[in-house]
Amino acid sequence: LVGGTKLVFGNRGESQLGAGNLMFRWYLDKIVDSNGNAINYHYFKDGNNVYLDSITYGGNESTGLSDFITIDFVYQARDDKQASYRTYFKIEYNQLLSEVRISLDGGAPQRIYSLIYKKGDNGVRNLLERIILKSQGTDGVWIERTESEFGYYPFTEETETCTVPTDFIFGSKNSGGYGVKWTDINGDGLVDFVYSYDQKDVIYNNFTYVRTDYTYDR
Repeated sequence: LVGGTKLVFGNRGESQLGAGNLMFRWYLDKIVDSNGNAINYHYFKDGNNVYLDSITYGGNESTGLSDFITIDFVYQARDDKQASYRTYFKIEYNQLLSEVRISLDGGAPQRIYSLIYKKGDNGVRNLLERIILKSQGTDGVWIERTESEFGYYPFTEETETCTVPTDFIFGSKNSGGYGVKWTDINGDGLVDFVYSYDQKDVIYNNFTYVRTDYTYDR
C-alpha cells in the first residue's frame, strides 16, 4: 500500500474460506506499517465457516516487541442455525457473537461489551437488541451502562406486482434445460429469472431478466 503498509491475507488455514479445490475468500491476517507496527487477526472455524477469534496489537516486528493488547471475541451456540451455499459449497452459521473483551498484557479483561439479542417477529431469528459496556474503574469496581440500542421496523406482509416482459415465453418442454429458472442473479435481494425456449425444436433461445424495482430488464 501507499506508505509501505503491508496487508497479509489467507496465510493460515483458519483464515481461508474454502472447500476442496474451491476457495471463496482469504481473510486478513496481518497489517504491518512501514515502521514495523503490526496488528494481527486470529480466526477459528466451525461448520466450514470462519469466525474472528481475536485481534492482537501493540507490538513491533522491527524491534521484536510482542503484542500487549488483545481483543477477544466470545461466541455462543445459535438456536437459529442457518446454512448457505452462496460460496458454492455448504457453510453453516452456528455461532453468535455474545461478548467482546479487551485486555492488556494477557491479564483479566479491562472492558467487556455484551451483545444482547431478542427474537424477531417470526419467533426464530435472533436480532441484536442492545450492547452493554462493562468497564472497570481505578477502584476495581465494575461499571455497567448501555452503549447502543437497536430498533426494527415491525413485519408487515405486502404484495408487489411486477410487469412481466412482453416477449416472455414459456418453453415447450419442461426438461433438458427448457423452461424458467428463478434466482437472484445479481445479489440485490430481488428475484430475477432465466428462461429458455425452442422454436420448432431447432433454434434455441436463452434470456436473462434482472428485476429492477417493479419491472425487468433483459
